[in-house]
Amino acid sequence: MAWNFHRYGWLAVCLAVCLLTGCATGLSKSSRRVPAPPTEEVRSRLGTIVVESAGTGSVAEFAKPHTKGQAAAAGALKAAGECIGSGEVVGVILMPIGAGIGGVMGASHGLPKEDVEEAERTLLAVFNEMDFQRAVRDKVVQRGRAETRHAFVTRAGGSGQSAAVLQVNVRGAGLVGSPERDAPLAMFLRVHVRLLAPGDRALLYEHEWAHKSGAHSYQEWAAGGGRLFRQHLSVASSAVAQSVIEEIFLSYR
Repeated sequence: MAWNFHRYGWLAVCLAVCLLTGCATGLSKSSRRVPAPPTEEVRSRLGTIVVESAGTGSVAEFAKPHTKGQAAAAGALKAAGECIGSGEVVGVILMPIGAGIGGVMGASHGLPKEDVEEAERTLLAVFNEMDFQRAVRDKVVQRGRAETRHAFVTRAGGSGQSAAVLQVNVRGAGLVGSPERDAPLAMFLRVHVRLLAPGDRALLYEHEWAHKSGAHSYQEWAAGGGRLFRQHLSVASSAVAQSVIEEIFLSYR
């Protein structure tokens, strides 16, 4: 019977923590193996590169610290799970006391709910004002012109179907990190890129990048009307653009 207590007690704790903190996000996609870039022969036939913003909008994904209530609940569940996991009858009897103590201790690791909600409103307002698609597209054009022999443009103009197309889609952006109080969170961009051939628009390359930059608390990111978050868009966009240009147009395998 003790074995069952141990097993199911910790299962309950794990499920609760997952619900409270959120499970893994799409950032894990960045660990996928990068496909082979176009060969030099293929690159030589690309000519003008039209860079398009392929998405209609970016999804806001903000990690945030626990409120005092959430932290108290997590602490109580953890303590209760440890009591049950002991496998002893006395552990079950003391579970309510342990949960109470764990809740009080856990609350100290959370922030006031109103503070979290105010920072969240600020960051979401800033997010909705920012044009992530255009920021990354313009950085890709800038780096492409500076580092390759191709003509990078944002409009096809007279090139029409004779130009290759590089589609850039910022699928997600926001903050990622631990929900612990004052834990450093990083700004991230998740960008999907497709290279289409001139003429028939055959798919030549496709990959998704995830970039993280900065290390500040939730309140620091929101301070000053989201000043740091605005500033890091340029940093993150430049880093993604550099990776795109190097991988598709400059690397050899």
